[in-house]
Order: sequence, then C-alpha cells, then structure tokens
Amino acid sequence: MRKYILGLIFLMTHQIVAQNAEEQSTLEKVFSDQELELMSTQEIDYWLDLFAHPKDINKLKPYQLMEIYGLTYDELTVFLEYKETFGKLINIREIDRLDWVESTKKRVKQATFIDSKDKESLSAKDRWQLPDQHFLMLNTSLKIPFDDELIVPFSTQLRGRWTRKNDYSVGVNIQHQNDELFTWNPKSYDFGTSYSSAHVALYNKGKFQKIILGDYQMIGGQGLVFGGGYFLGKGGDPLLSVYRGQDGIRPYNSMANDNFFRGAATDISWSKSLNSEVFVGYQKKEAYVQVSDDDELVKREIEEKIYGARLGYHQELFDVHLNTLMGNYDQEIKMNLRNDSLGIFSGKSFINTSFDVSFRYQNFHVVSEVATSLDNSYALNTTLFTHLLKGVDWVILYRKYSPNYVAPYANSLGELSRVSNEEGLYMGLKLEQYKKWGLNLFFDVFKFPYATYQQDAGREGVEFRGSGWYKVKKGQKLQFEGSFQEKGAYYLADSSKVKLYGKKQTIKGSLRYLVEVSKHLNWTLRAQGSYNKEREVSELGYMIYQDLNWDWEKKFYLSTRLAFFDAPSFSTRLYAYEKNIRYAYSFPPYYGVGWRFYVLSKYRFGNGHYFSARWSRTKKEVNIENVDDENSIHQINFQFVLKI
Repeated sequence: MRKYILGLIFLMTHQIVAQNAEEQSTLEKVFSDQELELMSTQEIDYWLDLFAHPKDINKLKPYQLMEIYGLTYDELTVFLEYKETFGKLINIREIDRLDWVESTKKRVKQATFIDSKDKESLSAKDRWQLPDQHFLMLNTSLKIPFDDELIVPFSTQLRGRWTRKNDYSVGVNIQHQNDELFTWNPKSYDFGTSYSSAHVALYNKGKFQKIILGDYQMIGGQGLVFGGGYFLGKGGDPLLSVYRGQDGIRPYNSMANDNFFRGAATDISWSKSLNSEVFVGYQKKEAYVQVSDDDELVKREIEEKIYGARLGYHQELFDVHLNTLMGNYDQEIKMNLRNDSLGIFSGKSFINTSFDVSFRYQNFHVVSEVATSLDNSYALNTTLFTHLLKGVDWVILYRKYSPNYVAPYANSLGELSRVSNEEGLYMGLKLEQYKKWGLNLFFDVFKFPYATYQQDAGREGVEFRGSGWYKVKKGQKLQFEGSFQEKGAYYLADSSKVKLYGKKQTIKGSLRYLVEVSKHLNWTLRAQGSYNKEREVSELGYMIYQDLNWDWEKKFYLSTRLAFFDAPSFSTRLYAYEKNIRYAYSFPPYYGVGWRFYVLSKYRFGNGHYFSARWSRTKKEVNIENVDDENSIHQINFQFVLKI
C-alpha cells in the first residue's frame, strides 16, 4: 500500500517550472508529427540543444546556415538576397517575411538569436539575474498495473537550467528508473539516482569561445571520432540526415546517459583562421572484466580517463581539422565470444585520429573525413551536396568502415549501431515546389563484409524511403510516406544443421489527412501498414487512428487519439508519435491486436500557470507470442506549472 500512496503523492506534486510556460512542447511547435516519427533520439537531442543555445543568424557564414539550420540552396539564396537588400536582421519576426515554407520558418526562428541589447553594458551580476531560460522541473511517470518486482513503481526525473544565450549556462539532470534499486551510499557516490548529469559553461570570454566544466559532448567532422550528438541512422529529410552542424564542444543535457564526457573542455580562438579545442575527462563506467584467467567475465565499475583535441584552420572556401582522442582504463575490458568481435573494444586503452575537410564552391559542398584507430584499421566518410535546379537539392554519401575499426565515441550515418564493418552508398533528393508540395527521397545500398551480431558472415542490403506532403487547399494537407528494406540474414533451416542465407523484406506505408476545422480545432485521420517477409513467411500489420486537438483562447487545450491496430508480430509493429506533457517524448510501438486511447488536457490560469493531465490506455484483444505484456495497460501523468 505504501508504494501506491507514494506514487500518488509524486504524481500530484509533479512539476514546478520557473519560466514562461510554453503552450506545447518545443518539438511539437517546430516539427510536425510526421517529422518527429522519422527522427532518431540523437536528432531530437541535437535540435533541443540548438533551441536552448540558438545561433546569431547575422554572424553565420552561408555554409553554416545550411549545416546548422538544414537550409536548401534555394532557401539560402532567399535569405542572402533579403540580407543584401534590407541589411542584417534586427528582429526575429523578419524571418516570417522570407519566401520559405512554413516548416523552415518555424525551425529557423526557434534556433535563431538576435540580441537587441548590448550585453557589454550589463554587469556580470545583472546578466546572471537576467537569464533567457530558467526552470526547475520534476517529471514522474506511473504505469498500471504495477510490477510487483519493482521497488519503486514510478520513474522520476529532475531537470534544472539557468541560461543566458551566448553568455553562460548552468544545468543539472537527475533521474531514477523504476527498474533500478534505490541505493544511498555516499562513500561510493550512490545518492539514490540511476543517472545524474550537470554542467557549468561560459561563452565568449576573450579568446575563450567556450569553457565547460562537468558533462559535455564533442562534435566534429563526420562523426568518425567525435560523434557526440550526431544522428544515428537515416531520418526522413535527406539533407538533415547527413549535414553535420560543426559545433565542437557543447554542454550535455540529454537523459540518454551515453556518448558524453565528464571533465573540462575549452575552445580557444587564436585568430580568425585558427582555433583549438582541448578537453580532459574522467568518469566511472560499468564494463565486463576478467578477474583471473580461470574466472568468467563479470560486470564491474571501471575508471575511464579521456584526453582529446581538435585543431582547426578556416578559410572562406574551406575548413580543415585534425582530431585526436585517447582513452585509458584502470582495468582491462574483455568481451564475451561474439561473431562481430572485431568491431567491439577490448583492452586498456584506445587512440582515434582523423583528418576532416570541408570545401565549398558556388552550389557545391564537399565534406570528408578519414580516421584510424592505429591498428591497421580505418574509416572513410565523404559527402557531396549540390543544388541541381530550382527546388531540387541532391546529396550523395559514400562510407567505408573497416571491420576492425574501433571508436567508442564515434557516431555517423550507417545501417549498424557502430561505426565499423560497413560499406555503403547513400543518395538523397529533396524537392519543394511553390509551397504547394514537398517530396523527400533517399536510396541506400550497403554491405557488411564481416560477421555482425547474431550473423555468422557478411551480408548486404538495400533501403528506399520517401515522404512528402501536398497542400490540398487552405487548412487541408495530405502527408504520405513509404519505405522498402531488404537485408540478408542467416537462419537455421528446420531440416538442416547448416545455416542458410536468405532475404528479409520490410515494407511500410502511411497516409495522413490533416484538416484545420477552425482556428481552435484540427482533426487528423491516418492509416498505416506494415508488411514483413522472412523465410518465405509473410505477415501484414495495419493501424487506423484519428486525432482531435482543441485549443480554446489559450485557456484550455485538449488532445485525444483513438487507434485500432492489428500487427501479428513484433516484426510488423507500427510506430506513431503521441502528444504528451511538456518535455515528455512519446513514440510507442503498436503490436498485437487491440485498441489504444489517450487524452491530454491543459488548463491555463493566472499569469502563465497551467495544469496538465494525461491518461492513456492500451487494450490488447490478442497479444503476440513470446511477449509477456499485460492485456490492459494504463499510463497516468500529471503536471503542474507555476510561473514564479
């Protein structure tokens, strides 16, 4: 009974935020549901960090506008012509005057900072007392029925931020998952949390462009050495999937608990053409080690020490960088016997070095990086961007990663989860015409020369994806997307002990119709389908749902969904983005046969206060085999926001 009471207490005292309340989450304001569904978590982290630390659009070079904001060549031309005619932007609302599609305007406005005040006239004390973003947030989630094996039946997350754009940033993130023990042992640095992160950052202090203490990420090149925050996988936008915002070191604010450093870092500008970034890190991690030759591998806490640097030289037409990352561990990391062992780190130290170059000429842009882990291994990633004609942008990317290339902090475009054992050619096309329709296409052919996880030898595959929209008339839009993937796989035949090589095919499609009934009410109807064929067995899954969103005079907001799904296996599962309370990202899989319903409500009162509540229910009529799920699941969230 005590854990039920504790759960209700945490839910009713859910969240206090000290800043102006946003009407909906930042992501939902900027991106459509269709775009969010095609994003990876790394891509979402990238945009959230950029929105928290926006760029001064007047100071960016043309190629930086394309890299950071993901502009097409036509959109870049529109901005440069406007700037030449009217001068620098003095108000962010000027972006609305640009001849861009609405989605680009929203994205750039959220990621743009135009300071109308002279911060040099403010003292350090005044700037500290006038942050742009300041909040303290407590999130709690609870699922019913409770799992009796859980010590604490809910997950808790605390986030805090005190930030002034291009000046300073202080942040803290604390989290405890419901599937982890609540332990309190200060001697071993256990304070009842499963994960915690914090940082203090200063910007533009003389030659020091950035100074960061605490947790941070390093971004550089094409992500072959420094891949913190880069996108994993292939998104829906062919340009944004391969463009890399060259941002160097940045504070780490994610709850992913992965791919970040803990220590100190700085970015020093020696001149207009030369800069260097140096950093050190130390943190404790869990890894498999072997105590003695006769013992089995055991998971233990080890110490990691990191040293790295990035030296850059910049000119109008090109940039070059030299990157180095070294890591040492106090114990030798071992690995269990695996087919893909060549690409998995083992040992007590590693060194990654790379050279990257970015070259621009008129409507051509080439970005390339070559890296090595100094054990006769290498990784290569080369990308060409070009503007073919009005409304048409094209990108082609070639990648080749050695099977024995090991880079623990790399993260670049690829089919596998690691930058290793892969060769592929990616081609993407983005078309937009007269604000009436848009179409994104990409084709990717790839192969794995060596064995991969649970596969005994090399394989190959191909993937095609397309997504787009068509404006039927004012207030009505049609969105569509489809994908095809064929990938080789080894499997054991029923009548033989020898594994056979076959093909696994997956086809997915979606059609969505959006209607703005009035300025307060909009309605969406959507149908999705999934086809999977493996070992001559075909399966088909589908889902139909409708959404209703009502916003009344900025006082009351209501969002509902009713969905029916029939996906006979986990291979035919379907995903659909769901609206949730602020800063909560919901993208659940739909599988089995059943219904799903949720309702989200927000009531605004006073001077920026609001109360939110969300209830969702999944009712399974038929569950799928080998998946131990409850037939009826409830999820409850409350949120209380006060402007103080």
